[in-house]
Amino acid sequence: MTLSLEGFEVAVVGAGPAGSAAALTLAREGVQVLLVERGTFPGAKNVFGGRIYSYAVRRLLGDAWKEAPIERFVRKEGLTFMTDDSAFTVEYESKDPEGSFTAKRARFDKWLAEQAEKAGASLITEARVDDLIMEKGRVKGIVAGQDKIPTSAVIACDGTTTGLARKAGLVKMLEPNQISMGTKDVVELPVETIEERLGLDPGEGAAHVFVGSCTNGTRGGGFMYTNKDSVALGMVVGGEDTSSKQIQSSTFMDRLRKHPRIRRLIKGGKTVEYDAHMIPEAGPKMLTRPYTDGMLVAGDAAGHLLNNGYTFRGVDIAIQAGVAAAQTVLEAREKQDYSAGTLQEDLQRTALTSKRQSITLLTCSRHDQRSEDILDLSTEEAMTLDKRLALVNFTKDPEPFIVVDTEKCEHCQKKPCLYICPAEVYTWQDKLNYNTEGCMETGACLIVCHKLGAGAITWKYPSGGKGVTFKSG
Repeated sequence: MTLSLEGFEVAVVGAGPAGSAAALTLAREGVQVLLVERGTFPGAKNVFGGRIYSYAVRRLLGDAWKEAPIERFVRKEGLTFMTDDSAFTVEYESKDPEGSFTAKRARFDKWLAEQAEKAGASLITEARVDDLIMEKGRVKGIVAGQDKIPTSAVIACDGTTTGLARKAGLVKMLEPNQISMGTKDVVELPVETIEERLGLDPGEGAAHVFVGSCTNGTRGGGFMYTNKDSVALGMVVGGEDTSSKQIQSSTFMDRLRKHPRIRRLIKGGKTVEYDAHMIPEAGPKMLTRPYTDGMLVAGDAAGHLLNNGYTFRGVDIAIQAGVAAAQTVLEAREKQDYSAGTLQEDLQRTALTSKRQSITLLTCSRHDQRSEDILDLSTEEAMTLDKRLALVNFTKDPEPFIVVDTEKCEHCQKKPCLYICPAEVYTWQDKLNYNTEGCMETGACLIVCHKLGAGAITWKYPSGGKGVTFKSG
């Protein structure tokens, strides 16, 4: 780190939408704020389906929001019910030309962090925050590697696994039925082909949700979003179902791509990226509270997202949560009081904690199958996991970030890590074997191992700048 790490009033951990929105809001008010990102750039570690609702971005940035790296404005919505070889779609065309848009997190998150920097925030990348500075039970800063960075307040936007909230005693480990695993293929197609196949005018975009046989009897569904010259095609499945039904999470993409409707859509396309992300579904209840003395939690780390089966919202809610956290810190700063009581009082005025988002996944499936029934794929569009992982940009970490007590695994009956991991890091051949190269850093293996398995896995994020880097996200 070449940046001086002294004199900061607030540290914001995680340069995703919540973190960058918080840093931007604080910097505008003259606060000396440090934005810390563990990836090589903001967005390098972040994955979502592909759609952002415009309201929060407009409110945060005014007219400047149109400078964002927008792929397409969403004009068409579709909900498709699938059997194995047929489909029925309900479609809606929006009259609001700018209500939502598609984007790539690797570009959007980087751009949003740049707006925070322009406002005066300081950004450091490739820095993993390992711990909190604690004094008499109060958060007084962060620890990143060998650097101790004292601050008056911390805003933790460090994602679903939220190690900082856990260290502050605000969260217990999630249950498998409180998470879902999302996997996504990015398939390149010519601009004109996308528009022709989906009935779009030039520049228009589409968003589709798929339910039915694609879920293979599990809680979940599929999705498709159009970028300029690619489609983001993905599946989301319940964390507990992969173990109970012994279905590897990575195989659901194969099942979706096998469907005639999808095969026609992506025919002639080239898969250029494979992504995965663990989705928290406990809502704000995943935390005992989103604040403690000297610290607030926002974004995925605090369960700030919405999924009711047909509407999926994360980035816009994360932005609003980041702004609310920043406004809370500003009020506490005026009082020179960052105690939990003051933060709670100020936070409630933002309405951040006043509403619980509905977090469910629509399940609609004809029958239940096991994993061996999924893999009868004979189409040219079929992708093997090895082919997908070959697309992953991974930098090896010399420091082990996954450690497994394999002796404990010998007594594990369910072996849930084999099924939840989207990169199949874990395999079983007389004993548990694991290879961290290609790890998508979802952290889901830790949850299912400790709740359904032998409690043998110790997991943390790779060192700053190491591990996976997503080109699209």
